[in-house]
Amino acid sequence: MKPSTETSAVRWSPTGKPVGRNPEQELPTKAGARVEGTEPESSTTREKRQAEAEILHRILFGSDAPAEVKQRYALALETLPLAAAPQCDLAALSERQVDLEAMELALRRNNPSNFLTQRFRVLCYLVETQPDYFHRFVNDRPRFLAGAITLGLMTLRAAYKALKGRWLVKRYDLG
Repeated sequence: MKPSTETSAVRWSPTGKPVGRNPEQELPTKAGARVEGTEPESSTTREKRQAEAEILHRILFGSDAPAEVKQRYALALETLPLAAAPQCDLAALSERQVDLEAMELALRRNNPSNFLTQRFRVLCYLVETQPDYFHRFVNDRPRFLAGAITLGLMTLRAAYKALKGRWLVKRYDLG
């Protein structure tokens, strides 16, 4: 018995649904949306992104970012379809001593894929594979009491940052 030409053109899938184009899973650029990273990068844009990596690294880790991390960060923002940043300059906000960590927390509560959260995540993903950052991501020995105390203090800190972040988001009209 020969299969009909109609069914042989459709590829098999475990769910029984035809396999093919799924517009919901396509990149926004195919749908015509403007997405950061779709246009060729200029050297000034790359330098601006490396400076952004420096700022975010200082916020998250308290030190200057290694050159390799800054380059990889700029390349990641160039190639990944991230949310476009609104007309806000992270460098200018950082110079004014604005708490970007608090702003990110407040923005994340309303929209988990906002521009600032995506940038924080990209930077964390890039550095967590580096041996120099191992101690920041992994606790290599059990310390129950210190962990419990730290958890309590970080919970209070997060509540403070959430309130401060809400105020900053309203003040700088980002939400």
